[in-house]
Amino acid sequence: MLVDRCLEIWVSILGMIMLITPLWVLVITHGTMKRLGVISGFIVLFLTPIALTTVARPSESLAAAAA
Repeated sequence: MLVDRCLEIWVSILGMIMLITPLWVLVITHGTMKRLGVISGFIVLFLTPIALTTVARPSESLAAAAA
């Protein structure tokens, strides 16, 4: 179905963006505390949609974010 295929592509693009963007942001961020803040922010940004859109338990969602 066209809608399913479009959704798969959209999720793949968002996934790639969420993997690559933190690396580039960390390169231009100076200072340990700022880098820890960036890492924490991206973990929350990743964990929130996982927790809201899946039936996974919280521990499973955290494991996905840690991976």
